[in-house]
Amino acid sequence: MSLTFAVACGIAMGIVFGFALEKSRVFEPGMIVGQMQLRNFIMLKVFLTAVATGAIALAVLNGLGYVKLQPRAAAWAANAVGGLLLGAGDVLAGGGPDGASAGGLP
Repeated sequence: MSLTFAVACGIAMGIVFGFALEKSRVFEPGMIVGQMQLRNFIMLKVFLTAVATGAIALAVLNGLGYVKLQPRAAAWAANAVGGLLLGAGDVLAGGGPDGASAGGLP
């Protein structure tokens, strides 16, 4: 598979994913708050569908020989440190589940 074809496939997949996100309206604040309050699970369904679609596409491409999957061992310590840094940065920046900054509130 050529680099140009791979980039074109990536762009096409991004457009399709973006269209699906737009149609599902998961970016709306009410939808995000509903997910965080465990009342509305559309966001979870959309993202799990995206993960499953990606996994199936990779399995098919691996089976056809277009890609060669090379799984690596998990780096648990690095993942934990990265998660702590990301969480600390989110807290320090005043971020929240609805995307609003707490720093802008009176």
